[in-house]
Amino acid sequence: MLGMASWKSRWYGLEQASHGYLTPGVTLVLAINTLLFLAYHLLIPLLGWDLAGMLAANSLIWDGQVWRLFTANFLHTDIFHWLFNMLMAVFCGHRLEQYFGRGRFILFSLLVGGLAMAVNEVAFGGSTLGFSAIAMMWLVGRAVLAPH
Repeated sequence: MLGMASWKSRWYGLEQASHGYLTPGVTLVLAINTLLFLAYHLLIPLLGWDLAGMLAANSLIWDGQVWRLFTANFLHTDIFHWLFNMLMAVFCGHRLEQYFGRGRFILFSLLVGGLAMAVNEVAFGGSTLGFSAIAMMWLVGRAVLAPH
């Protein structure tokens, strides 16, 4: 079994090999989004489950299912939706994580995503899923931190 020092060493190597783009928080976001994307499009149809129905932000939020404000951020409708959001995560997220730190970066991302889902539910009342609000927040944050 690998000790903590060994894992930190391997993680540092991955971050260095990616020129700093694959920070721990960004990698966690990529992993969660990718696993849910694969489950949503490959595994879940075989089982006959409706993952979007279980996790998407919709009117069930008003019935107390508030987790939908956060879980809907990790679902994507198609490969291009997933791909562009993950590219945004790689190219913008690392700079924000380096600036804010991993914990605040992840917490702020979840809060922005939840707030975006809540605003969409109140304003439009429709079912929503996707990481786009968080990706746009990262893009704006990157522009503010590194305007040139």
